[in-house]
Amino acid sequence: MAGITLAQAEAKLALYMDLDDKLGLNSETTIDGTTVKRRDVQAQIEYWNKWVIRLSRFGGIPVREVIPR
Repeated sequence: MAGITLAQAEAKLALYMDLDDKLGLNSETTIDGTTVKRRDVQAQIEYWNKWVIRLSRFGGIPVREVIPR
């Protein structure tokens, strides 16, 4: 599997932020048979936000040193 791109991370962040807007305080919803609680959505927002920040700053995971063999 290839790495996560900035566009993918931004799309996931937007998806979870939209879902958070639709959920009320301390509520939950069922999506495809899975119950999703607001705290779970907020955890995903934090996760994808970190990826967006990381990818937009560095363009990916930085490599400090490469040693050819």
